[in-house]
Amino acid sequence: MVGKEASVPELFSGPEIRSKSLSGAGKVALTFDDGPDPIYTPRILEILRSYKVQATFFVLSTKAKRYPEIIEAILRDGHHLASHGLRHQPQLTLTREGTFWEMRKAVEILKETTGQAPRYYRPPWGLVNRWTVEAARQLQMEVVRWSCDSRDWVLGIRPQYIIRRVLTCRYLEGGIVLCHDGSFVPHRPRALLTALPVIISELRHRGWRLVGLPMLFFPEPYASLSSSE
Repeated sequence: MVGKEASVPELFSGPEIRSKSLSGAGKVALTFDDGPDPIYTPRILEILRSYKVQATFFVLSTKAKRYPEIIEAILRDGHHLASHGLRHQPQLTLTREGTFWEMRKAVEILKETTGQAPRYYRPPWGLVNRWTVEAARQLQMEVVRWSCDSRDWVLGIRPQYIIRRVLTCRYLEGGIVLCHDGSFVPHRPRALLTALPVIISELRHRGWRLVGLPMLFFPEPYASLSSSE
C-alpha cells in the first residue's frame, strides 16, 4: 500500500488495495463512511453543495435500504456512491463464505436501490482478510482505504483537532481523507460539521481541487468536470 498514515491498518496490505493516487498532484478526495444518516448526511451534503465539492460516500447497504431518499440525494448532487459493506461486520471475523456473502449482498442491495453497482469497496475499519481482494475482484470493485484519517470518529473530539489532523497530514496531496457522515454512537459526526468548511476553504486556498475517487485515480475521462470544482 502506498502513502499510509500510522492509523491505516497494516494487515493484509498490498498493491491491490488503494490508499493514495500516485498521479494526484493538486487533488484531494474527501470520503465519508458509515452512512447514510438521516441527521448528518443531509447536512454534510448541504456543506458540499455550498462549496461545489464532489465527494465519495462509502455507505452501509442496510442503511441505504432504510434511507433510499438520502441515497438519491447523494447521487443527485453528483457524488460517487461506494460500498462499505452490509452491516459494518469486521472481515477478520468472517470465513471465506461469509466474506463473499456479505460483500455480494451489499452490492445487490445497492444495485436494487440505485440501479448501478458500486465501483469501490472500503472494508469496515479498513481491515481485510485473505479473501477480501478476491471477492472484490469478482464483484468488479477496487478495495480502497485512506491516506489521512480525520479521527472524526473519536468520541468527544473537537473540530479544531479534526482540522489540524487533516491539514497537517503528510499524505494529503493526492490522498484520500477518511471522514464519517454516519455513526453507531448518536451525534458523533457533529464536530465534522464545524471542521469541514474550514478544511475545504484551506484546501481551496492552497489551490488544490477536491474530487471524487474516479477523478483522483483516473483523471483523464473527468477532465471536463474540472471547471465546476
